[in-house]
Amino acid sequence: MGGLRRRVILPMDASYKWVYPNENQTLLNENPPPSYRFLHDKIQQAFYSSMDETQRVQSHRTVAEEFIQHFTEEEVEEHLFSIVQHLNVAQSLLTTSEQQGLIKWNRKAGDKAKRAAAFEAALTFYQHSFHLFQADKWQADYDETSKVMLGYGETLYLNRNFDEAEAIFEEVLVHARTNQEKLSIYNLKIQLYTYIHEVKQATNAGLTGVGLFGLTIKDHPGKALVAKEYLLTKLALGKKNGEDLLNLPAVTDDNQRLIMRTLINTNAPTYHVDQNLATILMLRALRLTIKYGDMDLSALVYNNYALTLSAGFGDYNGSYQFGKLAIQHVGDSGDTALEARVYFVFGSFVNHWKQPIRYNLDYLERSQQLSVETGNLHLAGATGAFIGLTHLLKGDNLSEVKEGIERQITLAQVNEFVISSDFLQEILDWIAVLSEPDRQPNWEFPDLTDDMSVAIMHKTLRLQMSFLLNNQSEAVTLMEELEPIVDKMMVLIIAPEYFFYQSLWLTKLLTKCEIPKKTAYKKLRRNVKKLKKWATHAPVNYLHKYLLICAELEKLANNEVKAGRYYHQALQHAEENEFLQDMAIANHCAASFYLSINLPKTAKSYVTEAYNSYIAWGSGSYCTTNER
Repeated sequence: MGGLRRRVILPMDASYKWVYPNENQTLLNENPPPSYRFLHDKIQQAFYSSMDETQRVQSHRTVAEEFIQHFTEEEVEEHLFSIVQHLNVAQSLLTTSEQQGLIKWNRKAGDKAKRAAAFEAALTFYQHSFHLFQADKWQADYDETSKVMLGYGETLYLNRNFDEAEAIFEEVLVHARTNQEKLSIYNLKIQLYTYIHEVKQATNAGLTGVGLFGLTIKDHPGKALVAKEYLLTKLALGKKNGEDLLNLPAVTDDNQRLIMRTLINTNAPTYHVDQNLATILMLRALRLTIKYGDMDLSALVYNNYALTLSAGFGDYNGSYQFGKLAIQHVGDSGDTALEARVYFVFGSFVNHWKQPIRYNLDYLERSQQLSVETGNLHLAGATGAFIGLTHLLKGDNLSEVKEGIERQITLAQVNEFVISSDFLQEILDWIAVLSEPDRQPNWEFPDLTDDMSVAIMHKTLRLQMSFLLNNQSEAVTLMEELEPIVDKMMVLIIAPEYFFYQSLWLTKLLTKCEIPKKTAYKKLRRNVKKLKKWATHAPVNYLHKYLLICAELEKLANNEVKAGRYYHQALQHAEENEFLQDMAIANHCAASFYLSINLPKTAKSYVTEAYNSYIAWGSGSYCTTNER
């Protein structure tokens, strides 16, 4: 009571009045003890410093025991971190049995921290549990050991300790008792490999996992097998509409739920390995959903089916409908981590085939925000690359594009997402070339990863720059490298840019008689067919591109009236939808056309408009000095 008399300790409630030395012991035993606090933190620190190590450790144990004895379950949960920290300091005073109990205390604290996305703190708690294990941990308490090891492995992964995480998962796999437990571990391995972009290993982990349940899928399926799976899926869907799918009963078979979850988780890395395989994974997942019922990840099934419909089968209306269905489904679930994934797919691969490309940013920025909030830093980094690319594609002023990309690079570098930061840095380098008069282009590039989609994004960007900077030899090389792979990755938002710039180069090479006509026109007919389809479904994004290529073809055919009309329409639509870079290109092409038919004054007006468009875009200091 001396502390109270000296006023260095203050009571937190009135119950202290009824407790005196050796009196009212029954009252003290039946009720929580009075609460006190030090008058000032420095007094507490001074008091703690005056204690020797033994007294300190004992006081931590006493505090923890008082909390555990007198707190309700809800209060224990509320003060869990504090209790566990006190127990950890007092570990040396605990009996062997109590130390085994401390394993569970730390595991529960780790679970709570992980749920709150406090991954560093969670790792500390799991690590403490891990170091308390005895050699016979798996035999002594299998269930608790499994929980600790899975939490430890996951938080090692979330804190970028990838090698250690892999070793932990391998140990858990060795001791797992059921296929369901093993498949859960394979799902965590999929996440680990995806995060470090070991996409082949992630894919193999997924296929191995579902193989435990007899689900065999060829690792390199052909188009015929994709077509078969697609027809089976269409039959399973029958006449079901979106409302029918939203009202599916919940899946009750735990094994099937886990299989569907694995198929969905495997899809993302498999997309970078083999698009046919990724398509089959989603088609299988959709059929299982229809057969066994709805689950939280069904939103991703619908989203990826939307992607399959657009990229694989050109069904852009169906794609948009299923994409919207996915957004509605995830909105009803309230799962923000899942919502981030759904918005990413819709904003990166679905929306622009029907709606203005600038709307992609709404979904992508929302996805990135939710990814950061929920700790999915891999997705946040990947989203950054698409945010930067979308800014460039939709025709923003290059200074604004630069500002946006610099923000995304910072995020990607903080999270060590090298693929995104490398791509964004290359965009920045090209912006510097386009906007700074003394900056010369560097056409020597570092080697890319073996990821096909990464190669397409980098090289299509370079193809655009080769056209703007009039580097024909580089363009020919890039087209030769891109042609065999672009058709395999039609899902990419940058794919239309490849067909647009390839077409511009082909017409340019035909004009100069530097390419065989038969070869060039075959490719142009294919490109025009694609551009026309995209223009039909999303005229706001692609109609001006289609019209400009039509104009170039009419110019080659000496159809002057048609060519002039197409140039005018292309410029009109590019201006209406604020594609500044395409306005500049279209004006230059029109100027070249009118000069070729001996109308220099008309050509001069288009050159002036091209100059103004380049200035508006932010690239006038370089592009206008080059011969088109």
